Amino acid sequence: SKSQSVEPGSILQGYSENLFLVIELNVDKDYKGEGKIYEAASIRFTEQGTIEMVSSTTASKDIVDVKPVK
Repeated sequence: SKSQSVEPGSILQGYSENLFLVIELNVDKDYKGEGKIYEAASIRFTEQGTIEMVSSTTASKDIVDVKPVK
């Protein structure tokens, strides 16, 4: 695949090569919690340098009972 630069505020969407697997986890101080998986999501890079999900072409799947592995 060819490399491309990404500017802050850019939205990556619309083509299969620009859809991403997004995992959203909400954990407490003991690293226990829950989350969601989005299998085909569009993302954008914010002005603050973070990544934000714009939309998903599939329904989310729940992640339950997140806990650290010992």
